[in-house]
Amino acid sequence: MDPSENHTNQATPQHNAEEVRRLAAIMFTDIKDFSKKMQDNESSTMQMLATHNSMMREVVNKYNGHVIKTVGDAFLVSFESVLNAVQCAIEAQQQFHQHNSREKDREKITVRIGVHLGDVIIKENDVFGDGVNIASRIQSMAEPGGVNISNSVYDQVKNKLDIHVINLGVPQLKNIKEAIKVYQVIIVPTDKARGKFATRIYVTKTILKRKRTQRILALSTITLGIITGIVIYFLTPPPPPNSLAVLPFRNIGDPTNEYIADGFSEDLITYLSSQLTEAKVLSRGSTFELKGTEESERSIAKKLQVRYLLSGSVQVSDDNLIVNARLTEPAEGSTSWAHKFEKSRKEILSIQHEIYRKIALRFEVKLASEAGLAKTSSEVYNIYLRGLDYDRKERKEDNQLAIASFQEVVDKDPTWVQGYVKLAGCQLLNLEHEWDLNEKWLLLAEQNSQKAYMLDSTMAEVHLLLGKLYIVKGEIKRGMEYLERSIQINPNLMRAYIRLGNEYLQRFNDPGKAILYYTKAYELEPTNLNTSLNLGVAYATTYNYPEAIRWFHSAATINPIDERTWINLGVLYERIAVYDSAELAYKSALERNPRNPMTADFLGSLLIRQNQLDQAEKILSLTMRYLPDNYNLLYRWGILIYYKAQKDSATQIWKLGLRFAEAGAAENPNVAQHRLFMGLFSARLGFSEKAIENGKLAFAKDSSEDITVGMARIYAIVGQKQQMIEWFRKARSMNPEHDEAYLRNEMDFYRFHSDPDLLFVARR
Repeated sequence: MDPSENHTNQATPQHNAEEVRRLAAIMFTDIKDFSKKMQDNESSTMQMLATHNSMMREVVNKYNGHVIKTVGDAFLVSFESVLNAVQCAIEAQQQFHQHNSREKDREKITVRIGVHLGDVIIKENDVFGDGVNIASRIQSMAEPGGVNISNSVYDQVKNKLDIHVINLGVPQLKNIKEAIKVYQVIIVPTDKARGKFATRIYVTKTILKRKRTQRILALSTITLGIITGIVIYFLTPPPPPNSLAVLPFRNIGDPTNEYIADGFSEDLITYLSSQLTEAKVLSRGSTFELKGTEESERSIAKKLQVRYLLSGSVQVSDDNLIVNARLTEPAEGSTSWAHKFEKSRKEILSIQHEIYRKIALRFEVKLASEAGLAKTSSEVYNIYLRGLDYDRKERKEDNQLAIASFQEVVDKDPTWVQGYVKLAGCQLLNLEHEWDLNEKWLLLAEQNSQKAYMLDSTMAEVHLLLGKLYIVKGEIKRGMEYLERSIQINPNLMRAYIRLGNEYLQRFNDPGKAILYYTKAYELEPTNLNTSLNLGVAYATTYNYPEAIRWFHSAATINPIDERTWINLGVLYERIAVYDSAELAYKSALERNPRNPMTADFLGSLLIRQNQLDQAEKILSLTMRYLPDNYNLLYRWGILIYYKAQKDSATQIWKLGLRFAEAGAAENPNVAQHRLFMGLFSARLGFSEKAIENGKLAFAKDSSEDITVGMARIYAIVGQKQQMIEWFRKARSMNPEHDEAYLRNEMDFYRFHSDPDLLFVARR
C-alpha cells in the first residue's frame, strides 16, 4: 500500500496558524505483497503485521523518529535528523533480516524503505507536499529488504556514515516533475558484518547480483569496445595543451628498409619525451600499437588524449633519404607545420634534430639540453636502428641479435651513451624474462650500465636502467632511488612508472602507491594492456572489486584475445565466492589460449572443489597435451586423481612431477620454482623432511611472497601447524590477498580451512 496517495491528489491546504512548513527527513516503509498475504491467510498475516509494527516502532523510537501515521502495513515517519533517518532505515532492515533467518517463508517480513530530505507542510499531525510524495516513490522502487535514498539525503550522510551505495541514476518518478537521483543503500546483515574485509565482500557480491550489473558484466567484449569507444569520444575531457603522440613513420619503397622508418620514429619518441619535460609525450607502446591503422587522425588523437600528432614517411633509395613530417592538430582539423627533407642518407640525424627544434618552437619551450642528441656516424646509427628492430620484437632469439647489434655499436663508437643503455638493457632482459639465467648477463649489464652513467649521469634512461639492475641484484633501496630519480628527470618515462608500480604492489605491499604510478603510466600509454591489468590487480588488492572489474574490462577492450584479462576476472570472482562467474571467466580464458597452464590450474582447482571431477579431468587433460611436464598441472592432476579415490595413480603422478622438478633444478639451480615444487611434490608423497628442506632452499634463492606462501603450503600438507601459521603470517605481510578468501580457494590448506588460529592471522 502507498499512503502517499492519500496526499497526492488533495488540494493544496490553506495557510493558517496551525500550518508549519519546514525541511524534514521523511521515511516511508511498506511490506512486500501484504495484500496477497492477507488474501492467503488473514490470521497469520495479522500476527506478522503485529510483529512488524512492534519492531518498527522500537527502532523508530531509538532514532527519535515521529510516526506521522500508519496505513495498513505502511509507516510514514519524520525525523529532524537525516542521519537518524538513514540509520533507522538500515537498522530496521538488519533486524528484519535477522528475524527472517529464524522464520518460515510465510512468516518472514520483507519491507521496502525510502528516505527523502525535502520541504514539507505539517498540519494537524499530518504532512503534505512533494517531499512526502518523493519519499513514497523512491520507496516503491526499492528492492525487497532494501533502502533507497534520494540525492538530498546522500549528500548529507555520505561523509558522516560508513555506508555503501549503488547509483540508480535519475528514474522517472510518477507525478514528480523534479529530476531526483536515487541511490540504493547496500544493507549488510549483522551476521555478515565481521569486519572490513567481510563487509567489502558482501557489498561487492550485492552489486554483482543486481540485474543491471549482471547485464553489464555479461556484455561481449565487442559490445564493451563499442561502449568504451563512445565514452572516450564524447565524454573525455580535452587533452593537455602541449600533448603529443608520434605515430610510426611509414616506410615508402623497399620493404627491407622498414627498420629505418620504425627506428627513426622510436628515436623521435625517446628524445622528445626526455627533452620536452613540460609536455606530455606518449610512449612508444601506445603509438606503435596503431601502426598501419585505418583510423582517422581525429579518432586517434581522441583515443590517445593528445592535442598534436606527429606523423610522416621515410623513403630510402641508394644514398638518398626523403623524410616527410607533419605536425597536426586533429581536433581543429589543422596542420601546424609540414616539411619535406631531402638529404643524403648520412644526414639522417640532422633531420631528426631539425624536427626536435621545430616541435619545441611550436610548443614554445626550450629543449632541456642537447646532451641526448644522437651524435655518431651514419654507419653506427644504422646498426643501432637494426638493434632497435630486434629489441622491439621482445623474443628470446631476437634479444640475442639485439645484443650483438648494440655490442657492435659500442665497439665502433664507445663514446655514445645510448648504445650502452640499449646493450645493458637487453642483457638484463635475459634475466628479467628468464630467457638465459647465466650470471654473466648480470655482470655485463652492470659494466655497461656504469659506462653509460660515466658518459651521461643526467640521462633518465640511464637511471631507469640502474634502477632495474640493482633490483635484480637484490639492492632494492638503491634500485628504487634510481627509479624515482629517473621520473624526476623525465616525467614522460612510462616504463619507470610501471616498474615502480610493480615494486610497490608486489614487494612493498602498498597498492595505493602502486595505483598512483600505474595511473600515470596509463596516461602515457592508454593502449597498454598490461597497465590496465595492473590497475585491476591493484584495485582488487585494496578490495575495491567494482573498480578492479572496470579495469579488467578496459583490458579486454584493448586486447579481446589475451587470456590474462579473463584469468584475473576468474580469480577476482573466486575471491568473492561468485563461483559461476569465475568458471565462465576461466573458460573464456581457456577458449582464447588452451595452452596456458595457469588457466587450466585455476579452473581445474575450482571444479575439484565443486566436486565436478570429470569436468576438471577434461580441462586438465586438454592443456596437459601441450605441456606434459608442467609442474602446476601435474600437481593439480595428482590432487584430482587422489580425490577420485585412485591413490596409487596419484602417487605415480606426483613422483613423475618430482623427477621433472629435480631435473629442472639440476639444469637451472638458481631458479627457486624448481625447488619449491620439489618441496610440494615431496610433501604430497609424505617425504616431510625432504619437502621442508627443498622449500627452504627455494626461499634462500627467492624470498618473494610466492615462495613464502609456498612454504606455508608445504607445512600445511605435512601437518606442522605452527610453522604453517608463521610462514603464512610472513606471506600475508607481503601481500594482503593472502587472506581468508585465499585459504578457502587454495586446496593445500584444506585441513586448516576452519582453524581459528590460522583464520585469526588471515583476518588481521
